[in-house]
Order: sequence, then structure tokens, then C-alpha cells
Amino acid sequence: MKASIKTFGIAFTLCISSAACAQDVPTHMLAFDDSSCSAWKASATDIDLRAAYLFWIRGYVSGYNAHQPKQQIYGDRFPNLDALALYVDKYCHDHPFDPFVGAAPALIDDLNATP
Repeated sequence: MKASIKTFGIAFTLCISSAACAQDVPTHMLAFDDSSCSAWKASATDIDLRAAYLFWIRGYVSGYNAHQPKQQIYGDRFPNLDALALYVDKYCHDHPFDPFVGAAPALIDDLNATP
């Protein structure tokens, strides 16, 4: 895998629970050396790297599920990998200067907003 994993703090606030949002606490995430939207876009031609990015997002949602057992995102509501890639594409289009990993909590919010 071309990207190694390391700890870094995202410069903007990601709210993964209502308590975190209410307190306006930044979430520090484990992600890739380069989690920029430009790195996401460049991964379109690298099948292995793109898969790693997408599975990282799935892992993030799994971590959310473990932390929020009463608000879990079940597999039937979770997009398949092609739809997930399109979701991240749109997220990066709408937030070009944010890390693409910000799509993970945004996806959770969107999935929780739909009945």
C-alpha cells in the first residue's frame, strides 16, 4: 500500500455524536499521510489505494457503530463501494480543501437523517 497510516488531527471539527457537536470538540482521526481531497482524486487510477481509502471509511463507520449501539448504520443502509466512491467524490467537490476522510462522519449524518 502506498499510503502509510499515522495519527493526525483534522483542522476542522467533525461531529460524530451529538455530545461532541454540542461541545464543539474536534475529533482526531487515524488516517493516511495524505488525506486531502486531491489525494482522493489521484487515487482514481490506483485500485489498491482507492480500496484502502474506501475500506478506511467502512472501518470508521464500524467504529461509530461500536460507540453508538442505539444508532448503528446497518449494512443494508450502507452504500456499496461504487456508491461510496461517488459519495466521496461529491464530498470532495463540495469541500475541496478538507480531508476526504471528513466524508465518513458526513455519511453517518446523512444516513442517520434518512429513515
